[in-house]
Amino acid sequence: MQQVNLYQVELQKTEPDYCAAIIYIILGYLIFIGLVVSLILYYISAQEIRSKTELQEQADFWNTQLDIAYRQHPEPKVDDILLRSIEGYESQISRNENVLEYLSSRKEVIRTRKLSIYLEALTQIKQDNLWLTNVSIKKDGKSMSIKGQALEASALPEYIKKISDLDVFRSMEFVVFDLKRVGGTMKFVVSSEQQEKSIEDFLESAESQN
Repeated sequence: MQQVNLYQVELQKTEPDYCAAIIYIILGYLIFIGLVVSLILYYISAQEIRSKTELQEQADFWNTQLDIAYRQHPEPKVDDILLRSIEGYESQISRNENVLEYLSSRKEVIRTRKLSIYLEALTQIKQDNLWLTNVSIKKDGKSMSIKGQALEASALPEYIKKISDLDVFRSMEFVVFDLKRVGGTMKFVVSSEQQEKSIEDFLESAESQN
């Protein structure tokens, strides 16, 4: 009986060659992809470095220009005397504003007192057959218009005379602006303008008497 040696080289089972080729191809692709990714990352980093370098160069350029400008145009030194003068002017302006505010408030007080004095004076005058329907005071008391009615024509001149004799109205010139008869009464409008003596003078004289 003849024996067969299974371990002979001719009869041994061998792996096919194409498996090794596939492995080599895959390794080649991986190496190629790695190189491509490395190149891309290198390009990106190079661009970032270039951008930072350009920005740094621009910053250095402008810093140099600023240094040159500072040297050519140094910051002016403010004199202490000038500073004190400015502070003095500011203080003077503040005081002037306070004075103007006081004068404005004082003017409003005088105006209010002026109107109250006029109205009080009108209420003191008594005239038969005559009554007032409207009193209008304008121009801070320098102009006044009086409207009313009278039963007799002689009542109006008497009333105007009584008004003119009052101290508060001595600087006023009263003129009959309108006069007409309506039914059994006569409607009139008397206007006045301040002439010489002002109400401020009257207030001062009244205060001095008090």
